[in-house]
Amino acid sequence: MRRAFSEDGLAVPDDRVTAIHGTSPETGYDATKRLVPLLRTGGLPAAVITTTDAIALGVMQALREHGLRIPEDVSVIGIDDIPQAAHAHPPLTTVALPKRQMAQQAIGILLRAIAEKQPATATLTMLSPEVVHRASSGPAIPSEH
Repeated sequence: MRRAFSEDGLAVPDDRVTAIHGTSPETGYDATKRLVPLLRTGGLPAAVITTTDAIALGVMQALREHGLRIPEDVSVIGIDDIPQAAHAHPPLTTVALPKRQMAQQAIGILLRAIAEKQPATATLTMLSPEVVHRASSGPAIPSEH
């Protein structure tokens, strides 16, 4: 993610990126509960972008418990477009991965390797994800938080 921002000329300070271990809502919740008090002193981010929707759901819960409004105070964006994303409060903006295309590519690589009786070779295929805009993202509105 940092590389993508960098390629667009945007710097992401180290103190604004948190490495977490796990992909559950609890992981996002716990990390956010630890970070919100620190972020309040240094200024809240305009958005939190997570590597999975499940983590984003936990982030949203922790932000709400700290009295923060989504998206008015902080936008939240996930990746996966899991079914729960559409039913979150507010509904979660997410990046939908082209899972069917990913599966077709993987099966094709596997079938070629089997047919050629050779290990599969590394292949890079660019697929286009789709941003699913929902109510958890929007312009940040300055607040008293």
